[in-house]
Amino acid sequence: MSDTSGKKFQIVIILAGIRLTFLGMTPVRGGVSFTGTAADMLHLSDLLLRVSGGAVQDRDFTTRLGSWAVLLMAPLHRAGMGLGMAAVSA
Repeated sequence: MSDTSGKKFQIVIILAGIRLTFLGMTPVRGGVSFTGTAADMLHLSDLLLRVSGGAVQDRDFTTRLGSWAVLLMAPLHRAGMGLGMAAVSA
């Protein structure tokens, strides 16, 4: 299996896991939103780049957003997706 097809398979598995997670979160009252405002999205992008680069929250940096904010996007970004595509896909 080539490196490209391996990364594609990894992205498909991660996306399937995210979709199953959201399916399980459907009954949550009020819904789930990770990108409420533009300022939060900029902050979230910074966090995503830090976590994708190997930084660990509460050890290397602190933030008002919880680790759940980047938990779904960081694996996609590490697998080769672009920053925007990882954010939109998650």
